[in-house]
Amino acid sequence: FVYRAGSYGNGLPHPYTSREQWASSPGLAESFRLKYSRFESAIGAHTGYQWYPRYAVIRVNGGVDFRVVKNFYDEDNNQPFDQTVKEQLNWTSINSFWTSVSFDGRDFAYDPSSGWFLGQRCTFNGLVPFLEKEHSFRSDTKAEFYVTLLNYPVSAVWNLKFVLAFYTGVSVQTYYGGRKNKEGKSNGVRSGALVIDGVLVGRGWSEDAKENTGDLLLHHWIEFRWPLAHGIVSFDFFFDAAMVYNIESQSPNGSSSASSSSSSSSSSTEGLYKMSYGPGLRFTLPQFPLKLAFAN
Repeated sequence: FVYRAGSYGNGLPHPYTSREQWASSPGLAESFRLKYSRFESAIGAHTGYQWYPRYAVIRVNGGVDFRVVKNFYDEDNNQPFDQTVKEQLNWTSINSFWTSVSFDGRDFAYDPSSGWFLGQRCTFNGLVPFLEKEHSFRSDTKAEFYVTLLNYPVSAVWNLKFVLAFYTGVSVQTYYGGRKNKEGKSNGVRSGALVIDGVLVGRGWSEDAKENTGDLLLHHWIEFRWPLAHGIVSFDFFFDAAMVYNIESQSPNGSSSASSSSSSSSSSTEGLYKMSYGPGLRFTLPQFPLKLAFAN
């Protein structure tokens, strides 16, 4: 979005004058989306090691990534509402360091039918204090569990098999440094927040920066899986629930505490789970990992 002069204080992009108008006018919002071009180049180095004890495969990984980005748009006639897009009009360096550890007790990593998985990943964005403007820490924790409900041999080459899969994940992202002003508040809306994208997280829900982005993300799903051709394609039925919460609440995508007048009205909608369910087809070939989901 482009922004209205002086609107960063109350978190309203152009042409809106109230939060209610912005939330109720999705068609008008599309007319004021800013189109821009982006150049990005990256280089990185990653390493890892794994052990094979009896109970699980233990993996430890880490790496550093270095990126250079620049956005291109008409700065004389447009000012992006997203502060990150605005800052990256100039050549910007984005550096990050990440590390992860996982315990994998699944029978097959790409199409499991039994076992469990635990994983933790930590990412530090912004390694050079005076060179980079965006500094953040992100933690991603996830757990998976699989159990075979039925495995009955129908023929010499095919088994009737039902698998139940569980997943839960918690992601937290905190900012420090250039993202906050002297009062310790957020400097406008920024990209890169945790999001319910409607594809991998919160299946079926559209990506909406007004409601579906924040600093804390909870995601859970249950899948009933019926392998039609083991290792190739599977029929699934899923139940998905995702919730995002904006800890700082200084922008429209976390308006529950942005002002005392709006706290009562937004408390009934902020922080609720986005739920969906439906059937789907999952191609389990490692070379062709594709999912088709029909979400309700």
